[in-house]
Amino acid sequence: MIAAILMLFVMRSVAMGETWTSLQGDRTVEAKMLGLWDDKVVLLMHGGRRVQVPMDSLNAISRIQARKLGETLTDAREQLRGELQQRAKAEAAPAPNPLPVPEPAQPYSPPQPDMQPDEALQHVRDQLRNGHPVVLYDALPMKYRGELNQLGALILKKLDANDWNNVISQLHGIADLMVSRQNWIQSHPRMTREDVGGREPGELGRTASEAGEVFQKLMLPAAGAIRSGLPPEQSTPDAIATEGVGQWLQNRDKVMAPYLAGLMEQFASFDKNWTVLDSKSKDENESIVQAEVSSEDGSVSRIVVAMSKIDGYWVPKSVADGFADWVKKQTASLEEFDDGSMSLNQWLGGQAMVVPEPKEESGYDSEFEEEMYDEMDDYDEFQERRSRSNPTEGQLAVVEELEPAVITSERIGTALLFVQTLGRMTGPLEAAENELSFHQAVQELASPISSWLDMIRK
Repeated sequence: MIAAILMLFVMRSVAMGETWTSLQGDRTVEAKMLGLWDDKVVLLMHGGRRVQVPMDSLNAISRIQARKLGETLTDAREQLRGELQQRAKAEAAPAPNPLPVPEPAQPYSPPQPDMQPDEALQHVRDQLRNGHPVVLYDALPMKYRGELNQLGALILKKLDANDWNNVISQLHGIADLMVSRQNWIQSHPRMTREDVGGREPGELGRTASEAGEVFQKLMLPAAGAIRSGLPPEQSTPDAIATEGVGQWLQNRDKVMAPYLAGLMEQFASFDKNWTVLDSKSKDENESIVQAEVSSEDGSVSRIVVAMSKIDGYWVPKSVADGFADWVKKQTASLEEFDDGSMSLNQWLGGQAMVVPEPKEESGYDSEFEEEMYDEMDDYDEFQERRSRSNPTEGQLAVVEELEPAVITSERIGTALLFVQTLGRMTGPLEAAENELSFHQAVQELASPISSWLDMIRK
């Protein structure tokens, strides 16, 4: 390949060949020197013919010229060889070096007290679109934030630190694996497809498959946010308690915002089609905000949000009406645990997501059903889930539990439990030393990874 590239360069510049003179000085030719071989000068003539001329048949000037050009060609070959080796090394690397980073997010602007209700609601949505979820905390009145800080401190006090740290470590490890092995992941056949349409006629170009696009546009930015924003040493219960929940959220927001802004840009199209119209106040502390939502099909619908003003901050009335009771209920449930004894599952709940291997035959797997039945408190609930399954797929469709639109503590718990399960299976991926061994390890995790992709897409 190196010779071919050099030949292309030489053919383009052969018209500008050097002058070569015989030892007697009675013959001169214009030719391009290709190199030295066994004390012979290899020349490329204008017609494309190569000739080998012994050094001792050239005059002194031509011999000096040949030696200098020989050194230049040798240096050029070494430089080209080094560049090709570097390119091959980069293509075989597990990730780009340096790692790509997203564009900076728009600066964060916290909500201000005494905004108009429609302005307050629109401001929250704008900051979310800019990658700043901390706005949900800052949009609350100060006394609500104070109670959340106290509740957060109580949670950190009651949590089993080892359980929490293990999950954060697993989550960070999975995110780090995706970021630091992203080239190998994206080169896997499940992540690419071959399409005609390369730069040269007949050349095949590799493009991302559906799974590859999900990885590139969703999973990789999310992994980057977790990897940069949740380092294990800064995410322990002690570290969070030392900073304070509110300040910890602020610090995490600064680091994660560029990644989250990119995710919102890719996937939160509903936000771009959501426009606050106006607000109508019943009195100084009650208001109804109207918004307009346009769909991709061109249809437009109206929604209304009841707002209440608490200490200068407008919040949804449903939050204001239920906040105090919610805090009391959460506090009472936490007080039932001794310090450091509460597991994540006890705090968040959640159903462990089982990912069985698919079967070719139809019907249900009785052993799997028995395992699921043992986990259910109520047989009717088991039968209800069973009836929602598709028998032709051969397994119980537990993944349907992940579909509801609202994020709850139980769903967060389910996701974290799955992270623990997947984290324990990634050892072969971390140990892989090259692309081939990494792909072989991926094959062993194909079913869990596919289910994880399906979970994220939903």
